[in-house]
Amino acid sequence: MARSWTALQDILGKTIRSLKDISNFGVLLFLFLYIFALLGMEMFSNQIRLTYDEEYIKDIPAWVKEERVMIAPRYNFDNIYNALIVVFCGILGEDWNNSMYSFINPKVANQYIVMGYFISLLIIGNIMLLSLFTAILLQNFEDNEEDKEVGESAPKSEFSVKMIFTKAMLVKIKETFLNIFDPKGKKKAHKNRELSAS
Repeated sequence: MARSWTALQDILGKTIRSLKDISNFGVLLFLFLYIFALLGMEMFSNQIRLTYDEEYIKDIPAWVKEERVMIAPRYNFDNIYNALIVVFCGILGEDWNNSMYSFINPKVANQYIVMGYFISLLIIGNIMLLSLFTAILLQNFEDNEEDKEVGESAPKSEFSVKMIFTKAMLVKIKETFLNIFDPKGKKKAHKNRELSAS
């Protein structure tokens, strides 16, 4: 399919050429994810547990002592895997407010700390990093377009329509026609050429 659509082939080619810059961005994105995941684990890990009725457990150590069954919420920072998922969802802006409220409602930490964490995650991750990704792709697309335009604007030795309609070319055409139909017109054409040159 990509072979038959030249526009799609062009877009795929430009995307592949920009993989070097995207790989640098990927390293930056992974560092950001990892740092925010570790920060979230430090502040919120093993702080929330639910009953089967999805009610928050206020005294987790007493439930552990009694060996009662507890359920971790869907969004948690209990291990690095879950923390990376929560941070990634926050960067994408997908249901980040639900994960934020799951830490505000049981009063695990100060609500302003929780809000600051998730809002900074959204602003830095979603707005800044994903805008940087878009800018990298667009820059590579523009560079390729400029290269193509420079290649097209290079002087060509072939026939072009603009070359026909220059003033000098029109004078040559006029002289040629005068020479064909009037042999004496050769002298007139020569005089006209001298006049136009001066």
